[in-house]
Amino acid sequence: MATTLKVMVFDVDNRPVEKCKVDAGVWHSELSSLALNSRPNEFIKTDMPEPLPNETWTIKATHPDYFEESTDFNPSNPALWTNPTCNVTRTGSELWVKFILGRMKLAQRSQLKAITPADLSNLSNLKTSPDGVLMDGPRETFRYKDLFDGERTDFIRLNDPILRDPTEDAWKRLNAGPSPEYPHPNPSKEGHFRWLEFGPGKRKYLVAIWVPKAYFTQPTTKFDFIVMQSPTTKGKTRPDDGYALKPHHTYPYGLNDPTFTKRKTAHQPFLSTLGQEYLFERLNLTPQLIAANRKAIIVLPINNYGDWGPFTNTPGVHRMLLEIAHLTHKHFNGSLEGMYPIARKHNSIPAIGRVVVAGYSEGTEPLLGLFRPIPENLDPLVSVRDKSKFGELWKELWDLDLSLGGPDGFKHWIGNNFLPFLRGGEGRRLRMYHSEYTAGKWRPTLDPTLSELIPAKEAERRKFGRTVFDAAGGILAEEYQGKYAKRDGHWSVVYLSYDYLKPKTHPVTSPEYPDGDNGKAHAFIANTALGHAALVSNLDFLRPPGSSP
Repeated sequence: MATTLKVMVFDVDNRPVEKCKVDAGVWHSELSSLALNSRPNEFIKTDMPEPLPNETWTIKATHPDYFEESTDFNPSNPALWTNPTCNVTRTGSELWVKFILGRMKLAQRSQLKAITPADLSNLSNLKTSPDGVLMDGPRETFRYKDLFDGERTDFIRLNDPILRDPTEDAWKRLNAGPSPEYPHPNPSKEGHFRWLEFGPGKRKYLVAIWVPKAYFTQPTTKFDFIVMQSPTTKGKTRPDDGYALKPHHTYPYGLNDPTFTKRKTAHQPFLSTLGQEYLFERLNLTPQLIAANRKAIIVLPINNYGDWGPFTNTPGVHRMLLEIAHLTHKHFNGSLEGMYPIARKHNSIPAIGRVVVAGYSEGTEPLLGLFRPIPENLDPLVSVRDKSKFGELWKELWDLDLSLGGPDGFKHWIGNNFLPFLRGGEGRRLRMYHSEYTAGKWRPTLDPTLSELIPAKEAERRKFGRTVFDAAGGILAEEYQGKYAKRDGHWSVVYLSYDYLKPKTHPVTSPEYPDGDNGKAHAFIANTALGHAALVSNLDFLRPPGSSP
């Protein structure tokens, strides 16, 4: 009796992928194409002998709309294979191989040796733009240029509740201090940072991810995610606005000329200014998560001149997270170059667990899209079949000083979007943090749309938090939080005025304490609020709480 090899191909949403090309053959020999079977995503090879010889095979699946997937396998009984995103099973004389094709890959890399320091100091010397992320050192080190690496000393996190004595100075006005578990958070030690490209073809979308290593040192069946919506690049980094020299400043890997920046050499603004700096330096998003002792994959899409592509609707974000789960499982369960140990069994791709959507500053635009009606006729390559499923996964909404458009904007967002989100599912959490930079004259206790959360009567209000007044009776700061009893939800609203944040002295610490500069008050929220939101979230712990570093 002969052995029959059957190969089935699906996408990350478990939809059949048709019109593939599947090739197979003995390792290091010429591969031959498999014939199409009865189903459009099933391929077959019938001339394999029985018993099968003890030899390694290679099989690969290709499709123009997906990135190639391959595995080495030994088809003996039981079968062994290398790629952890594939599945190989033996049923009698039939050998089944299941492939999952993805549309996300590790971003291209461009070594610095091809671009001299003189090129980076004067872009007129540069012959061509980089074709990938600039690297420091050898290609295989994965050391991105300008990437902060190492522990953050003197790192301060916000604890709960936030407000303390307003007569104190600087950090003492807030419940802040070093993390018991991670007093010096080190993103490079605790996780992997990678730049990804979403989608084959001419239209690329750049996505940054930070993945906790704990997901691969402990049994993992699900990945939690924090999707961080970033401000638009439209009107700020276009090649024709005089901010950069043409033709070198192109999305996603183009360079900013040092003439227009404070840097000595050119840099890749889409990657460093809105990516690496947000995650590791300017806003410290990743150190905050670590200091809060919480575990999640941070996802930061970078838009193409204001175009977020599929990332402004829930089926698109859902598809992006499935693609990231597939790629992350594939690369971090083996070496980064795609070689995996051959084994009889591999862990399944972790499911999507708890999803947090967070936004800062002008990140309102992509975040607002997630509340709009889902567009009709979505491209199946950038969406999922079950368009309602994301609502079950999206558990937390973190407003990190979003630009909501003044008091009227606050009422609109809270009444039409934020509160319906809190009411809309089991165990949801809503966190809002605002400085006077975005809030203006808005105050939580003065907003009638928050009346179902914050009682109007002061005696009742005290059960949920406090208001700090100045000598003239003006509101300096407010913090209220509680449980939304209808569906076991939790909420908090924090407001900090310029005067409350303005210090008597100017302490030197990290993250930086605002010194009265309005813009710094805005950044201060992002530098601290994500850590507090994570601390009071329902995300898993990185290590047991209270354990020593």
